[in-house]
Amino acid sequence: MGNGRGLREDAVEPRVPVPGATVYDSLADYEAACKADPNVKFFDDELHSRTQKALSNLAASVEEPGQGVSFKSLKDITISLLEVDKEVVDVILNCTKDVWQNKALKELVKDYFDTSLNAVDFCGELQKCIHRTRDRQLYIQVPIRQKSLQSFKYPGF
Repeated sequence: MGNGRGLREDAVEPRVPVPGATVYDSLADYEAACKADPNVKFFDDELHSRTQKALSNLAASVEEPGQGVSFKSLKDITISLLEVDKEVVDVILNCTKDVWQNKALKELVKDYFDTSLNAVDFCGELQKCIHRTRDRQLYIQVPIRQKSLQSFKYPGF
């Protein structure tokens, strides 16, 4: 039985969130879904691979003490997150009927979109900070260049 994405509807029935349930309960459900459905397992493997790549890039960018995260690393991580987000949205769109008929899935999708909006807000604030930093760097570089030019002695004059 399928739903347009090859996901088995009978693989694992998501539980309705129980008050007082722990993250471990949700993790156990997710692990059961990975074992029961090859498509969920494939998605999980891809997610692990991308996460490992992003973390490796991040760790490599700060190997030297006192160094911050490079813009390239931030760009790579952002691209990775966008790729994962695209895949998640594709799954949601392909399983729309299933999602809206299941209260637990509907809540999960709502939480996902809320978290995505927070991530977009964060990226917007980060971009503002980067622009302010670039502008302030220019404010510092201009006087330094002027001072360098003033102190430079031209030979033969």
